[in-house]
Amino acid sequence: MALLIVNLDKQIGNAAAWRDTFAAQLPDLEIRIWPEAGKATDIEYLAFIRPDFDALPELPNLKAMFSRSAGVEAFVDHPRLPKAPLGKIEPSGGDPMMTEYVVMHVLRFHRDMPGYQMAQANREWRRTRIARPEERRVGFLGLGLMAKAPALVLKSLGLPVSAWVRSPRKDEEIPIFHGPGQLEPFLNQTDIAVCLLPLTRETEGIFCGARFGAVVLRRARRAVAGALAAGEPVMAAPQGDGDAACRAAADRGAAGDRDRRQHPQHRGGRDAAAGNRQDDGLLSCRTRSQFTMRR
Repeated sequence: MALLIVNLDKQIGNAAAWRDTFAAQLPDLEIRIWPEAGKATDIEYLAFIRPDFDALPELPNLKAMFSRSAGVEAFVDHPRLPKAPLGKIEPSGGDPMMTEYVVMHVLRFHRDMPGYQMAQANREWRRTRIARPEERRVGFLGLGLMAKAPALVLKSLGLPVSAWVRSPRKDEEIPIFHGPGQLEPFLNQTDIAVCLLPLTRETEGIFCGARFGAVVLRRARRAVAGALAAGEPVMAAPQGDGDAACRAAADRGAAGDRDRRQHPQHRGGRDAAAGNRQDDGLLSCRTRSQFTMRR
């Protein structure tokens, strides 16, 4: 029985640190560091970040895989992806950097910092009512390890926090919506949506088809929070026609799945096709539009 580690030693720590950690916790488990895979039939577990499945050998006795990658879109459709259960490697309390990132930008939108920045750029003295935390509803799409920590931090600050997940859950510390039938009600009661879902066939275009008046916060799984169709960003900001943009995106997506990495947003571009301002992977969406439902 052996564990093969691929690229973790190059991205996080080093080979010696990984060997020492596993030796302390699982002394009977043989640790192999790619490319020194040894006999492939001995390998029952695979742990990786940014793997090249074209280079890896067939692993006929593989029982489970563990990814440290931020998302799955880079490899989940790879033709040589092993047919074994896939898990996520995360600290037990979530990713501290993700928690900081989410909390920072939720508070940024809550206090309308983009509006103040725009007023400052226009040399305007802007007076506006400050919303109290209890008036600003935050909704998380996904409530895994990465989402739970920032959700509870925001709850501790007095913001009403809820989450949408695929399957029913019990005994959570925040209200839970679940399944396709509760997605639209969830969005309708959400002011700031935080999307931490992976980009998969099931999540692509997830915002296309619901009435929502939310400010959308997207993390680096860029297309899932924003994708209306293949590789397209959300286009429902104040400057754009949400209905027309959604239909156009869906039409373009139906014509074929383009390489997302060729889209300017994925190359670090600042403007989406509808003229919406992009800022550090975030998109402010303040209009209330009836999107065209994609079935």
